[in-house]
Amino acid sequence: MIVKPSFLFLIRRMMMLPRLLFVCCLLLFVCAPLAIVCQDEQVYDGKKGTLVNGWQNWSWAKVNFASGDVAPPSGDSFSISMLVSNWTALYMHNDQGVLTSSFTALQFKAHGGSVGNQPLLIQLIVSGNPAGSYVDINAYGGPLQAGKWVTIAIPMTSFNIPASTPATGFWLQSNTANDAGTAYFDDFVFLSKPLPPPSNITVTVMPAPKPTYTLSNMLFGINWASAAQLAANKYTANRWGGNAVTRYAWDLDVQNHASDWFFEGIPNPIADESKLPYGTSSDAFINTTLQAGAEPIVTLPMIGWSPKDRTYRWSFSVAKYGAQQKTDPYHTDAGNGIKTDGKTDVVGNDPTDTDRPIDPSYVVKWLDHITEAFGPDKVKYFEMDNEPGLWSSTHRDVHPAPLSYDELWNRTLLYASAIKAKYPNVKLMGPVPWGWCAYLYSPQDGCSAGPDQAAHGGLKFMEYYISKVAEATVSSTWAFSP
Repeated sequence: MIVKPSFLFLIRRMMMLPRLLFVCCLLLFVCAPLAIVCQDEQVYDGKKGTLVNGWQNWSWAKVNFASGDVAPPSGDSFSISMLVSNWTALYMHNDQGVLTSSFTALQFKAHGGSVGNQPLLIQLIVSGNPAGSYVDINAYGGPLQAGKWVTIAIPMTSFNIPASTPATGFWLQSNTANDAGTAYFDDFVFLSKPLPPPSNITVTVMPAPKPTYTLSNMLFGINWASAAQLAANKYTANRWGGNAVTRYAWDLDVQNHASDWFFEGIPNPIADESKLPYGTSSDAFINTTLQAGAEPIVTLPMIGWSPKDRTYRWSFSVAKYGAQQKTDPYHTDAGNGIKTDGKTDVVGNDPTDTDRPIDPSYVVKWLDHITEAFGPDKVKYFEMDNEPGLWSSTHRDVHPAPLSYDELWNRTLLYASAIKAKYPNVKLMGPVPWGWCAYLYSPQDGCSAGPDQAAHGGLKFMEYYISKVAEATVSSTWAFSP
């Protein structure tokens, strides 16, 4: 339910947060009678080559905000250059935030440099966290063209975040691990004026083909829902997942946050460490989910590493591995694993600085603990790690080599066999791909067909994986849910 704010409430909000503009649906009521000018929000000034209106550069891509490599549009002197590669992003942050409902679109100009067709996704950020949906810029004015500027205009509704939510930033992220060349950007602006109406579209609704199928109610799930969210929305499944659980130490309650936060192993708060492994955050998550009548989906680590103790540790010590592009402002010895040139990775670090090696027996012991704590078959669904296709970037401190067809399947078979041998009734799910490219190609090949695919009969990545699951299901006593 959306509660409409009162007029007085809106006035107070304007006085307290002057940079947050009013909801657009109230502009006729508020702006006109009070003679308030509802303006566009400029983000970047191409004449000066700087961000404006409180916007800051938080990028982790190689960027230059005063680039003169290509002739900028609109008589500007500069544009923003970005090397599109390795999932990096052009990230612009604003402490005050902008109220998304006050604007109709985020618009900017883009240039593909000498290459063009760079794969880029854009997403809004709320309080430092990605929110809503990734948007492919190709759908709103792309693709980027070599030697030419194009205008990208993305309706705010396409980002799928609540209208009352202030966005504290946005990022343009490379959608490939490969080097896709340098792209250029200018004229970033949040538009307060309506976009032109779309062209007439004819939609034909066809009868559903027979036979029809019943969808599982497990589709109505969520990631990391609280007790209040589960109660309010009646979600059927609640997932313990994400980058930080690939290296979750269930017996210590420590998560390594990998490239999301300086490759740090951060202990979760716990009331009584002497009672470990009871009372952990994962125990609390499972209990909350079961109490709400939903099914927990628990991600099992399969990468082979896990935090070694409850000491706060990080993988790329500045003292040990040298100066780096960025450091944790609260732990200044913790670097981001990129050298000061902003593009060269620190390599050859010691994984045991933070982690210990683990094997399938460690994961089976976690299921032993879950069974003891909650009862047999109370937790039925388990995922085989999280986004293994990104291990070589997100978790490159312990797994720097890109994943291959064989490694993914061999790890899956090794861990799944050990789990099914003791817990035949659990449902195993995998391999939890990160995106479209991961369905088709292995990270070893990049985002196109290559030697790894050729060595596996030309089958697409997931096609090969599913065929191996089918073979294992037929030739053994366990079943696997891809």
